[in-house]
Amino acid sequence: MPTSPIWEDFMVNADYVWITGDAFTDMRLLVEGAIVLYEEDAGNIMRFLRGEKNREVRYAVNTIGAALYHLREHIKKLEMAHCQQVESEVEESKETVGFADTFQEPENC
Repeated sequence: MPTSPIWEDFMVNADYVWITGDAFTDMRLLVEGAIVLYEEDAGNIMRFLRGEKNREVRYAVNTIGAALYHLREHIKKLEMAHCQQVESEVEESKETVGFADTFQEPENC
């Protein structure tokens, strides 16, 4: 295996790309699961909290839901940016002799 600084930089970047790709996948699964749980339970909670005295709690439950949906959108944008970066690096690696065979796109792009 080559030990030049350029090769080491490439491998560090490749590791980073793989790690972040896996992290985005995990984050997406977690937020999707949280949204499912929220959607299943929010209706019951809201019915239980009917009445003027529980207004602040109902607002808090709505805020939690809004935050989850907003987080999901941010994660989607990060995933898209990550995939675009991976695709551009793959194209660049094809132009560099010897690097095209060593770099593969993550499976989630």
